[in-house]
Amino acid sequence: MIAIGGLIGYLTNMIAVKMLFRPIKPKKFLFFTFQGLLPKRKTTIAESMGETIEEAFLSKETIFESFIDDDLANDFKETLKIKIKSKILTILPPMLKQMFAPQIESIIEQYIELEGEQLIEELFDSLKTHGFEKLNIKELVKTRVDALDFVAFEQLVLNIVRKELRHIELIGLFLGMLIGALQFVITMFI
Repeated sequence: MIAIGGLIGYLTNMIAVKMLFRPIKPKKFLFFTFQGLLPKRKTTIAESMGETIEEAFLSKETIFESFIDDDLANDFKETLKIKIKSKILTILPPMLKQMFAPQIESIIEQYIELEGEQLIEELFDSLKTHGFEKLNIKELVKTRVDALDFVAFEQLVLNIVRKELRHIELIGLFLGMLIGALQFVITMFI
């Protein structure tokens, strides 16, 4: 009785875990239609994942603050100097370039040194304002999860909860054995 109870508990939990994922496509049996919970609700799960990630983990502000810092501002300043000098020198006529190239480079460098921080701050503010309007983390996550074929989605979920699902199967085994033992004890006394 203990072995049979354990086997029944293990098999029922194993089947229940498998039914989370399978069948992928709806299957009809008599008057019933069966489909795994996750394939049936993939879109809802994707929306919920996007919402949770945006609200609890990766807000727009968190993302922005994670990559905008003083080092990046300094890198932008140096890149700005190089790009502006390069662009201006390419559009200048050759005669002017020969006559004024060193002064132009010096003027650009001085301007960027004096006004660069303000320019970059304005650029970051504009990026933050306009970028935030376009950044929709919830929709990005939903779109990416919806784009996964179900087997890839199943692997994603299994990578996260494989141990827990295995524990559910083993709990079924132990509960089944316990029920089998209780049945054995009850039948022995009756």
